[in-house]
Amino acid sequence: MKSGYFFLLVPLLTSCVFLQNNDLVVGGKKLSFSLDINFIHSEKGYLERGKHTYLCGNKNYSSCYKAGMSYAGGIDGTPVDLKKGMELLLKGCSGGNKKSCTEYAKKSSYLDFDENFQKIKNTLQTQCNNGNIYSCRVFAYSHKTDTIENFNVGIQLLKKLCDKGDIESCADYEQHVVKRAEFIKVKQSGYQFFSIEDIPTVVKLCKRGNPEFCNNLANFYFDATFREYDLKKSFILHKYSCEKGISTSCKVIGDFLIGGYFEDYDFSRSYKMYERACKMGSIRACISKNVSLYFGRGVNKERSKSFKKLDYFCSRGMNQACISMGWIYYWGNGVAKNHEMAIKLFKAGCDKGYSISCNNLASIYMKEKQADKEKLGFQYFQKSCKKGNMFACSMVAKSIVTGVGTEQNVFIAKTMLEKQCSYNNHHSCALLGLLYRTNASGKKDKNKAIPYLKKACHFMNDTGCTELASEILTGNYYFESISKAEKLLKRSCGSRHAPACFQYSYRKIKTAKTLSDYLHIKKYLDIGCEWGDGEAGQLSCATLAYFFENGVFGQKKLKWASTLYKIACKLGHKPSCQRSLVLEKHVNSLKLLGN
Repeated sequence: MKSGYFFLLVPLLTSCVFLQNNDLVVGGKKLSFSLDINFIHSEKGYLERGKHTYLCGNKNYSSCYKAGMSYAGGIDGTPVDLKKGMELLLKGCSGGNKKSCTEYAKKSSYLDFDENFQKIKNTLQTQCNNGNIYSCRVFAYSHKTDTIENFNVGIQLLKKLCDKGDIESCADYEQHVVKRAEFIKVKQSGYQFFSIEDIPTVVKLCKRGNPEFCNNLANFYFDATFREYDLKKSFILHKYSCEKGISTSCKVIGDFLIGGYFEDYDFSRSYKMYERACKMGSIRACISKNVSLYFGRGVNKERSKSFKKLDYFCSRGMNQACISMGWIYYWGNGVAKNHEMAIKLFKAGCDKGYSISCNNLASIYMKEKQADKEKLGFQYFQKSCKKGNMFACSMVAKSIVTGVGTEQNVFIAKTMLEKQCSYNNHHSCALLGLLYRTNASGKKDKNKAIPYLKKACHFMNDTGCTELASEILTGNYYFESISKAEKLLKRSCGSRHAPACFQYSYRKIKTAKTLSDYLHIKKYLDIGCEWGDGEAGQLSCATLAYFFENGVFGQKKLKWASTLYKIACKLGHKPSCQRSLVLEKHVNSLKLLGN
């Protein structure tokens, strides 16, 4: 993996050089971890924007670039105005500023999503052929597809640019080499870690304050196969890059907040980050924003409007939107249940090479509990695993453990899981922990289970954290506090892991006394009911129904209670079926009486 070429090109930069007293040093300033992401409109940001806008008007075309990027990215807390930014970039490009031409080409698809991606690539290639080195970089980086051949095209172009002395191309080259190694890893069915030593130029540029490469370095810190994996460093760098106008970093900050990675999940702030990143031009953020709108996470529900937007993005090839629509159809959230449409959307994505779509398709077939469908599900997990999807590889092993969709062989499956876990496949670590917690491994051994669960939870695996919390709460693991266990459950619930939601709620119900206590519990039961499809979903919905029936949240709401009992019944909770019928009759009789 290590490239001797790069160790001659730049000094070796290790994490200890990049860090001072556990603070990251970027652009000569120490950056500390803080969850405060309120963008304060700085006087400096406004002054810089005003100055460069004025100079652009006087035909200073490098200022057109700076003003355009300020408007497009909302740099240093200034308001985002992508269209105004595009106008200034176009003016800079017309005046001969090459960076303006590159950024205008990159961002043009944001304003007109119908724009053909190939057309943008052709524009960048033309600019590159005319000597625009910035466009050459972007053109090379556009060769990120599912084939090693296309990766090699990008790598060769970046190496040529690097050899000519363009340091940013050198950094991009390093990243491409890492990605190519991942492709080779998948082809050979092997595993390989990479380190900060493999990307010294990326580190160097981030240390200088380049937000694009701080964004890239932040992504590495989030990767489980990165030896220096560190979520807090990832957050710090994404926050810095977001403040400096990198839309993808703003989107990731939203992901951190909605998942509750460092504190209780925060739907309201995550929505605001998605909205900001969307205005800056991140299509993925626009999709996440509309998913939040659809489900009412941190904002009032607008199902009709948001569903149309998701359909728009899906129809234009954005698989993230298709995945969201697929699950909406599958569960019947706000629309009539349509399993055929869900399968169609997931299959289309899988056929295009999106491993997550293959996983979703496999999961649906596995849920049908028919031998032929389970076999098909296993095959789709295998397909996704061959593309390097960690979750799929763990599910292949799980199928072999249980004999679902394939022949059962616990020994082979355990060997697979142990190898996968040793290379930080946290899904496999969680499964190993579960195997040792139960008799599925052939021998129940909680002492062996806990290290695997701890490792899975370290990488924010919801199952691992939930099961580890259970071990703490039952007294099997004395080295962590009850409050730590509850924190793990809350975080996993924020990631829509229904078992964690119900387990946390159940604990809090035992000590709840006030209306405020019960409203706090309701927040977690809502998620468990909405996202659970097993026992946790049943119990979350049934508990909510009981509380509404008895006025625990204030006024009795029998109609809501009846609806929730019906949902619990459909999920398999038999007592709720009878209770739903009783309440439905009662509600109808009240209607007849005019109450």
